[in-house]
Amino acid sequence: MEMMIVVAIIGVLAAIAVSSYLRARCESQAAGCQENQKKMADATQQYYLQKNTTSTPGYSDLIGSTLYLQRTPYCPTVKAPIAVPDYGASVSCPNAITAPVTHEIAG
Repeated sequence: MEMMIVVAIIGVLAAIAVSSYLRARCESQAAGCQENQKKMADATQQYYLQKNTTSTPGYSDLIGSTLYLQRTPYCPTVKAPIAVPDYGASVSCPNAITAPVTHEIAG
């Protein structure tokens, strides 16, 4: 009888711990994706300002060891790359788990 109570208490504690872990993991992935969106928006803004253009750059224009980003920013949830925004557009998560990051250059 006492053993069943102990097992039940451990089960309840495990359920609470697992749900808290999953929620924290989801929140950290969303924060990581939003940070990667901001990196892409900042790199694109730097490109537009430096090149004095409004044409949308490609990954090869932004990503490289001597360019604006050293590696492609990904959404940690779906492992998909963050898309390069058009001039004046916002950067969106491929999984739509976070709100779009607004581009700081007026279009």
